[in-house]
Amino acid sequence: MFNPQPSHVKLESTQLDDLLHDFKLWEELALAISQATQPQRSDLFFAYFALAEQIASLLPAHQQWQLYRSQLSTLLSTIEDASIPAHWRRMCFESIHRPLLSLGALNQAHSDRSELRDLYLAVNQQLDTAFSSAPF
Repeated sequence: MFNPQPSHVKLESTQLDDLLHDFKLWEELALAISQATQPQRSDLFFAYFALAEQIASLLPAHQQWQLYRSQLSTLLSTIEDASIPAHWRRMCFESIHRPLLSLGALNQAHSDRSELRDLYLAVNQQLDTAFSSAPF
């Protein structure tokens, strides 16, 4: 699992405490999304993505990449889980662009775009497999 360790900026004690608190909340939201514990609460997605942006703003690029990859993994694994209600899996599918766009923005700074291209191909393959085995 991703672990935030801000190394590019000096944070005051209260900022670090806030970051760790936000990260813990973000992990709880990820769990609520992956397990569909409250499938009537689509607002969890908005909170999940907004909190990730807040956390990412304090992290170096390589940790931002890990954060967004973790989001992508959460959404993909939820889409693939046939025991999750179909409408929730669809919400994950409709939200998958968020971490992909964030990863794409991070990747703009690098000259090697092959990692992002490979990631897009892997995501498409996982989605194809998920839709074939448990369409929604």
